[in-house]
Amino acid sequence: MFATGSVTGGTGGSTYQWQWDTPGGSTAFANISGQTGSAWNPTGSSFNTTGTYRIRLNHNRTGSGCGA
Repeated sequence: MFATGSVTGGTGGSTYQWQWDTPGGSTAFANISGQTGSAWNPTGSSFNTTGTYRIRLNHNRTGSGCGA
């Protein structure tokens, strides 16, 4: 598995944090330690990939043109 995220529009910087939860979990996603890039390949990471998980990318964009 390999995952990536991107954004278009606006100006300024971005911060990324990959997060995990279990299916049917409390929806309180937890940060995956050290995974702060726009792309993540769990192979070789400290994340235990045995089992079923929900993975998401929390992407914060700063600057102008980024509001809803």
